Amino acid sequence: MKLQLSFLFLILTFISYSQISQSEIESKVYEKIKTHKKKLSNYKELSLDTTMSNSCRKHSKYMCVNNDLVHITSFDGIKGKSEIIQVATCYDSDVDKLATKILNNFLNSPSHKKNIEESSTLIGVGIHIKTIKTVFGDEVITSQEVWVTIRFF
Repeated sequence: MKLQLSFLFLILTFISYSQISQSEIESKVYEKIKTHKKKLSNYKELSLDTTMSNSCRKHSKYMCVNNDLVHITSFDGIKGKSEIIQVATCYDSDVDKLATKILNNFLNSPSHKKNIEESSTLIGVGIHIKTIKTVFGDEVITSQEVWVTIRFF
């Protein structure tokens, strides 16, 4: 049986004075997507897949390290289709608000919304965080770019 794969990418830059946890964001994004999908008539139980999440993490890191929002149709030997990339800015390090912002950005894009709302039973969520320090006068602001890859099967 051939599996259909969809990629969703997002760079989210936000300013915070505290570090955020990669695993917390991944878990919260998964919860938000699952809650959204439960409201749909075609909902099937959605499970978080560790192998897919690891692959998503590697892809997010690859994009960040190379500073390249690249759509890869085959990553880690997993084939699928890629979608557009979105960029958003958030000024809050609250994980719940960040996950809500990520989901809302995806839902505001017709192609991403379609992928989220299609009948799928497995999801992979992978985050990579890049910390940036910026000096404004005598104040140092810590920015974190959050690179997100989400795959559905």
